[in-house]
Amino acid sequence: MRPGIKSLKERVELLRLRLAQQFQSGHPARRAPRQVVVDVRAHLRAFPELGFFAEVLPAQERELEKPRGLPVRWFRAPEKKHHAFPSEGLYYLKNARVAPGYVGAVVTADNVLLRPFSRDPFGWGWHRSSNRFSLPPVKRLAGRTLFLGTAEAHANYYHFLLDFMPRLLMARHAWGGWDGVDHILLEQGTLPFFSELLAAAGVPVSRVIPMDASSHFVCDELVVPDDTASEFYVNPGRIGLLRTLPSRGAGRGERIFLSRRTARVRRLLNEAALAEGLAKLGYAEVTMDGLSVAEQHAILASARSIVAVHGAAMANLVFCAPGAQVIEIADEKVPRGYYWSVSQAVGLRHQFFPATSDAHLHDNEIHRINSRDLRVDVPALLALVSRLEG
Repeated sequence: MRPGIKSLKERVELLRLRLAQQFQSGHPARRAPRQVVVDVRAHLRAFPELGFFAEVLPAQERELEKPRGLPVRWFRAPEKKHHAFPSEGLYYLKNARVAPGYVGAVVTADNVLLRPFSRDPFGWGWHRSSNRFSLPPVKRLAGRTLFLGTAEAHANYYHFLLDFMPRLLMARHAWGGWDGVDHILLEQGTLPFFSELLAAAGVPVSRVIPMDASSHFVCDELVVPDDTASEFYVNPGRIGLLRTLPSRGAGRGERIFLSRRTARVRRLLNEAALAEGLAKLGYAEVTMDGLSVAEQHAILASARSIVAVHGAAMANLVFCAPGAQVIEIADEKVPRGYYWSVSQAVGLRHQFFPATSDAHLHDNEIHRINSRDLRVDVPALLALVSRLEG
């Protein structure tokens, strides 16, 4: 080995020491978070100099009915009990950061990562803001900044409508408009519903700052709405905010069948036979593709009986009138509670109907199972529809 050239082991150790030195002596805004906090309200009560919480939606209780039509063993939800929904609101944080992450990460002025607002699909040990020695250069945002990073909202209608929009509307409701905010940080979506609903909420586009994987901001005042996404518990207060969104156009009658003919996944293989049978019972077939959210709102608001295959179009159940009947065709392998929980919050009568698949997959192939095409027992389903309407 030539003089002055260190061994590989020595070079690795030198690099480790230099990185550790950079981590310890670097600018605080460039350092990775030192700690993760789950209970944000408790942290702010313990350190009031960091910020405070302001309630917008009060706590309330609702009685949840057990899912009907499928074995309860498929669900983690309770069979029937009063569920206490906690209050929700806005967190006002002083000199907090929005660091790089899956949808951004919120870091307090004392360099603590707030876990409820910093989701990462790879687990907390691999969070992009905590597994690095230093973060990208930081940009300061003066005034008040609203942070709306929400998992999957940029490309998934359910998560956008049920998770993102209530957070946005919560801020608008608290402030009576948008005069009190200087910047709005969000992950920009490209699908039509994204720009439509932002416009419907009156969001000033000039104040929107799209985030990406390298976004890193420190804010004079960062405001973060509660993020309580859950498969089984949708706060009824959030539903109330969503129902303030405008509708446009006429409905399609009191009985509708939400078709998935144009879907790429989770299609109903014998949908034509089901649509024909439902038409004889007075059901209008509706495809949501190409319709604005306002038009979908109008269709669901006038419906009193809905038959649908599990899919994003069922997020529009938030616009239904209380007491409407819903039959959700669900994969018997992996029924999901998302739309059942929406029905519980709105006050709908929700019934599951199991569907089978010709694709025999192993139970651990969960992603493929969620996307596989289905087949339903048409005579049995039509008999159920007749019985429930009778």
